[in-house]
Amino acid sequence: MPLRRLRGSNLTRRRLVANLAEFSCETRPPSTVGSSTVLTLAQAHRDNELTNHHPNRSICTGAIFLGALGVFDTLFCTTHWGSYDRLKARVKTGMVVAARFVDAGENANGVRIISSGGVSCGIDASLYVVKLFAGEEAAKAVAQQLDYAWRKTEGFVVL
Repeated sequence: MPLRRLRGSNLTRRRLVANLAEFSCETRPPSTVGSSTVLTLAQAHRDNELTNHHPNRSICTGAIFLGALGVFDTLFCTTHWGSYDRLKARVKTGMVVAARFVDAGENANGVRIISSGGVSCGIDASLYVVKLFAGEEAAKAVAQQLDYAWRKTEGFVVL
């Protein structure tokens, strides 16, 4: 079953999971993909962390899947404001905070964990990741290209 059609090629769940190390995993539940697919991908990424050190990011309520898998245990995290309680119910020892995005630092496997609120918060978090890897000027250039007012100071970063 195709997961997504991208420029004429089918990306199946099996192919994506098999090649997960090539991707910086971004977890969110799109309306066109069932919950079981999102959970499978989140679980595969968690299991792949020992060899893949790409940042693991969640956008909006995708954090609930990662919370259910224990990704946020002992870490700070966030989600869409309307789902704080749902995430708190799935995070055992972590802390759910009200912020546009949260960079919780690295987990026990050395993987950086970044979560964000709703979709526009996810853009802020994505620009933050661009800043981490390519510098602030690059992130500003991307925001300008998107015609987006980057709210870069409204994130929560654990040092």
